[in-house]
Amino acid sequence: MEFSIGRSALLDALGEALGVQARGKTAFLGRFQHLQRLHLVQGINPGRGKSAEYQAFQMLVIALAMQMLQLGLPPERVVRLLHDNRQTVERSLIEAVPTPDDLAPSVIFYDPAVLSVLGDGAEAVPFVDQTFDCAGAETLSAMIEQFVVNGVVPRLALINVAGTISAIKDALWDFPCDRDGEGASLPEQGAASALFHISLHDWAVDCGMG
Repeated sequence: MEFSIGRSALLDALGEALGVQARGKTAFLGRFQHLQRLHLVQGINPGRGKSAEYQAFQMLVIALAMQMLQLGLPPERVVRLLHDNRQTVERSLIEAVPTPDDLAPSVIFYDPAVLSVLGDGAEAVPFVDQTFDCAGAETLSAMIEQFVVNGVVPRLALINVAGTISAIKDALWDFPCDRDGEGASLPEQGAASALFHISLHDWAVDCGMG
């Protein structure tokens, strides 16, 4: 069985995972709608009378986009970066979910260069592209040493992919889960959280893990 979640439940879970307070839910919804208008997640085409359903990888991409917004990038650049660097995002996920049960260190990193767009931004966009990459358990320490310890990089934005997945799993812990495939919502504690992780791992395997 594959994980899926409706839009309302997705927003509730992501809001909790990202620490959105009750008074900020309207603004959070607005940011989500803006990302969707920019076609962050494609292939969501609910029929008449049906609500949108999001798969595990789509939910993670939305969460990563929200993390990038929190780090100061404007929505248009966030969506373009995630689309143009899909393979990097996929590698970060493969690093983060080595098994259906465990998480491993995985980060996405880049130089946001936010102030560079105060002019015409002509040099800022490709520079962000050039620095957008990921690191896993075997390369994370080397990356930090290269850029921060021994290097002179003035800016480095880090998104903890494994940490983001963990926060989503915690937020999904008490969510109902359709485990019998018949549309019945079963409130088994932890079921939706486990299914989210399993579905991410299955997706990673399909992308070429192992």
